[in-house]
Amino acid sequence: MGEVVYLGFGSFICGIHWVGYVVSDIPMRIYSKGKKNYISVTSIIDMMYGFDNEGFENWALSQNIDPKWITEHSASLGTKYHEYFENKFYGISDWADVVDDVDEGYRKAVDHLYGLGWEIVKSEQEVYCDEFGFAGRFDMLVKNDRLNIKKAIADVKTWGAWSGKPFRRDLKKLKKVEDQLSMYRYALGEEIPMYLFIPQKNGECIVEGIAYVERWKDFIKNNQKEILDMTEGMV
Repeated sequence: MGEVVYLGFGSFICGIHWVGYVVSDIPMRIYSKGKKNYISVTSIIDMMYGFDNEGFENWALSQNIDPKWITEHSASLGTKYHEYFENKFYGISDWADVVDDVDEGYRKAVDHLYGLGWEIVKSEQEVYCDEFGFAGRFDMLVKNDRLNIKKAIADVKTWGAWSGKPFRRDLKKLKKVEDQLSMYRYALGEEIPMYLFIPQKNGECIVEGIAYVERWKDFIKNNQKEILDMTEGMV
């Protein structure tokens, strides 16, 4: 497994003071494997789509909600449900419970997904693409014998979990996921289907099929110099 480091303005990484490349103030994540460095899939996605942090903060404040609380609570929930998925995979979910009682609905949503026939084949797989110089770690490989799906890439999102409201299909978010999972699939080197799992507070888990796309290829080719500048300076 490679090492993940973070590039940010004025950050100290591996003993080196980086004052260099940041794209639109987005920290860049770099994987190191052997003597080669790879920009992370999520960094490419951030470069492609960015994030309107000011707009998000203004919206949150207009709702009388602390934007920091939303970010931290969402991250906490995401971690919990990834862990619960993994505990189900390892068969220890009954006694290694990581989900609070207040979030019981989301725990039932994970159980609901298993009830639909989905099973985890492998959790947290790391992939490297030498051709385009990127690497990443996707949530899981899954299968569903009922649907005759022998192997598929799956990603878990807890969109809107902080509010407890039902998931509303967002084409912009799904477009980003298309690029993200497509990059993982390309690096994996297998033409397999891709799915998004979205646990809901009502105890159901939404399953969304994700289309394979190659928009990311043009983006990497058109920004190759900037990407190389970020990765080649690492030691």
